[in-house]
Amino acid sequence: MTTTGPSAERPSTRPAPPIVEQGTHDELLAAGGAYARLYAAQFEQPVVETG
Repeated sequence: MTTTGPSAERPSTRPAPPIVEQGTHDELLAAGGAYARLYAAQFEQPVVETG
């Protein structure tokens, strides 16, 4: 649970993670990268990595 404001004992922040891939759903699946692996893991489909 995240707490902010005066009730937080030690408030902290962190930067957003970098964007590792961009494209349409179909482009990202075809690339076989991080997006395709995440999609496959969610829907239990094997992914053949490219490049």
